Amino acid sequence: MMKIRGLCLGLAGAAALIVAPPAIAKTLKVAHFLPPTHWIATKIMEPWAKSVTKATNGSLKFQFYPSGQLGKPVQHFELVEKGIADVIWYPMGYKTGRYPSIDVAESWLLYKSTSSTVNSRILQRYLDKHGRSELNTVHLLFGHTQPPGTLHTTKTKIQTIGDIKGLKVRSSSVWNSRVLRLVGGAPVNIPLTEAYNALSRGTVDAITISLESVVSFKLEKVVKYHLEDPLYGGVFAMLMNKKTYAGLTAAEKAAVDKYSGVYAAEAAGKVWDALQAKYRKVLNEKNGHVYSSLKPGELKILAKANDAVLAEWAKEMRKRGKNPEAILADFRKFVAAETK
Repeated sequence: MMKIRGLCLGLAGAAALIVAPPAIAKTLKVAHFLPPTHWIATKIMEPWAKSVTKATNGSLKFQFYPSGQLGKPVQHFELVEKGIADVIWYPMGYKTGRYPSIDVAESWLLYKSTSSTVNSRILQRYLDKHGRSELNTVHLLFGHTQPPGTLHTTKTKIQTIGDIKGLKVRSSSVWNSRVLRLVGGAPVNIPLTEAYNALSRGTVDAITISLESVVSFKLEKVVKYHLEDPLYGGVFAMLMNKKTYAGLTAAEKAAVDKYSGVYAAEAAGKVWDALQAKYRKVLNEKNGHVYSSLKPGELKILAKANDAVLAEWAKEMRKRGKNPEAILADFRKFVAAETK
């Protein structure tokens, strides 16, 4: 009996010394097509990843594949759908038509603020209500938008809508292209990474982009004329493969969720706002940059063109059994709540 008791005590003591093995670290692939030094990579994507790694005590790590190492810019969505990449950063304008509830967030003259922080918060709240259900093949981490994009040209000062007529414009989305075409522009579909060569060679005359991106993509030497009116908001998203997210532990999901959503959208917006202010000082009149604004009557012409695009969007939404008026009204409510 004493021997049995001694054996039991010995086993209990040995069990007390056994330490549960640490969780096996997962390394997730993050793909994007920007240069590794681009600020969206270093100030938005990488800080997000570091926060998640720290919050999971290292059980989730991230390996970055920049510069289109895993595929061309437009292919990145399929990379995350198929699990070739676990996470991507992606301009949703590349998928216009597939996700119409998201498309409308690129409607012209919709945002009332020039702040990326404010508009990114609006966008994320809208995506939480109407975007997640459409993005059913991937997991939405967060969305964000730039300070409203506008028009920049190589040789033409834009003072009226008539000045856009005949200009070959590198357009950032299908929505932009439709509006530009209705006011006489000639949209050209090329990747942003090819914009410098196209502008310098005269293949295109203008580009729709935010002021900050003019500097980020080194376009300040080729575009000298800038329209100051805030015209449109792009939709950029961090997306995760659905199976990857489903395979995370509860603690890992909690960490990912904590640093995603509105928190991440606002953080991205703050970075973009700071750079917008910084680069506005760089692109000044002393450096040969010229700014102009459209008069209210000219903006009404743009609004009318955008209304025509909205009408076509509404028809497509109804075909899909959705209520476009209610969806657009929701977006405008989010805008109104933030810009009273």
